[in-house]
Amino acid sequence: MRKSAIIIIISLLMIAPVYAVDLTGQFAVTGGVGYGFGFGAAFDEFEYPGGGTEEHKLTFAAGGGGRYNFTPEMGVRMFVIYQAYDWDWESGGVPALTESGSENWIQINANFTYTMMPEGNTMPYFMAGPGYYMPSHEDADSEIGFNGGVGVLHFFSPELALDASANFHWINTEGDAPTFIQFLAGVSYFFGGGQ
Repeated sequence: MRKSAIIIIISLLMIAPVYAVDLTGQFAVTGGVGYGFGFGAAFDEFEYPGGGTEEHKLTFAAGGGGRYNFTPEMGVRMFVIYQAYDWDWESGGVPALTESGSENWIQINANFTYTMMPEGNTMPYFMAGPGYYMPSHEDADSEIGFNGGVGVLHFFSPELALDASANFHWINTEGDAPTFIQFLAGVSYFFGGGQ
């Protein structure tokens, strides 16, 4: 099933007509879904000194936002993303008590973007900028952070494009700063500018 989906996507990309899309002065609204992968000490299994363990794992992500290009290459991108994570706790006693649950955070990322190959209909881009991360857990504080990554726009028409990205995030917290990679894929609708 997965192999069939990949073949279909590649075939669609190959047969899509080529559009010379000029992003200058264009706005876009974007939505997408994806997944997060945490790493480092914040997502390692934590062992309590008196016994017991706790572990956190990122899961589903979804978001939306917009972008604006000043030139064919340079622009800005604002995104709001819901990132879910699961946690598991075990007391380590005999008998061992276990508990698990789900939490989430909302993140707001404001990025500068640099688009490569703006003359074609497939445009890789780089992005980087600050972020603000608001956890749902009542004992956790909102924090600032930084994100940077890569993405690609593939236009199916002058207005509609596939938008897929991978971003590295670092959240500025006391102790072990959470770091994670977030993958999102969705669509962007472009309007305005010199289409």
